[in-house]
Amino acid sequence: AQAAKFRGGEVNLIHGPLQFSESLLEGLNTFPITNSSEMQDELMNLKASADFIVMAAAVSDFRSKSGASQKKIPKIEFISNLAENLEIVPDLLCDLTSKSHSKQLILGFSALTGKSSEIKQAGEVKRIAKNCDLLFANPVDIPEQGFGSDFNSGVLLGANGFEMDFPVLSKLSLANKLLDELFNMKSKFL
Repeated sequence: AQAAKFRGGEVNLIHGPLQFSESLLEGLNTFPITNSSEMQDELMNLKASADFIVMAAAVSDFRSKSGASQKKIPKIEFISNLAENLEIVPDLLCDLTSKSHSKQLILGFSALTGKSSEIKQAGEVKRIAKNCDLLFANPVDIPEQGFGSDFNSGVLLGANGFEMDFPVLSKLSLANKLLDELFNMKSKFL
């Protein structure tokens, strides 16, 4: 978000609980949320005015139908309780791509595990299924990068076999390189 802001963008950042200094939010339009329903609402409110949408985080795949229970569930009732009280969270990225306008570019992220070839293959399957213009597939099973680290690596995937590998970079450098690719892609539409 900050990389886009420093390049002159007006940035709307929808975020959950933060694990960094709020000073990093300076100059951004922030929309704090606490659950997947709030995230979905904010995405739908903001998407029409966006030239680029970057979905760098995902919400849980399941949510409680009626809020968190404070009652201890006996082990014997655990499976039936799950089926009765959980629902699948809508796929927010698929929902966005199905309702995007023709000049809007959407970059999705996918945290994956395995060998580089497995990550590329699974990432491409996900890119197609989610109908993203670009998808950044990054390994989350490599120490010192990904979640909780200032560094990351991965592969950027796009239509017609587009594939760009990124070595381990600072997340700020990686953000700028991903923005470069979004801007390059946008210039082809103009």
